[in-house]
Amino acid sequence: MERTDILMDLGTQLDAAVDIGQLEGGFVMALGYVLTEELMVDTTGTQLNVATVAIPGAYDIPVVFNCSLLKDSPNPAGIRGSKLCAEPAMGLVSSLYFAVKNAIYAARLDAGLGDDWFMLNLPATPQQICAAIATPSGQLVVPH
Repeated sequence: MERTDILMDLGTQLDAAVDIGQLEGGFVMALGYVLTEELMVDTTGTQLNVATVAIPGAYDIPVVFNCSLLKDSPNPAGIRGSKLCAEPAMGLVSSLYFAVKNAIYAARLDAGLGDDWFMLNLPATPQQICAAIATPSGQLVVPH
C-alpha cells in the first residue's frame, strides 16, 4: 500500500499523540485481519492452526501514512469533550479490501478472465489473490 490518509473526529483531544498512536495502531491491526490472519478449521470445527495473529511488519504498513485529528468538534457527552479512538479506525480498512478487489478485477481482465463478479473472502492472502486471478503463486510478481 502506497498511501493512507486518515482524518478522524475524536472530539477534544485529551492527548493528541496518544490518539494518533491509537488510530495508527488500530488501522495497522486491521490490516493484519484483512490481509494475513486466517483461521483454519476442519470439518468438525476444530482449529487447525495454533496462532492466527500475524503482526504486520514494516513492509505491511503504508509507505506514506498520514493520520490527523479533526479540530473543534467536542463531544458534549464525552469526558472533557473526547470521543473514542483506536477501534473506529479499524473500519477504514474496508477501503483496502475494495482496492485489492479492484486490482484483482484488472488482473482478471488482463488474463482474459473477464470482469464477472467473484467472491473474495477475507483474509485476502496471496493464495486467495492468486486463485482469483488464476495465477500460480510462483508466477505472482510483487513489485518492491
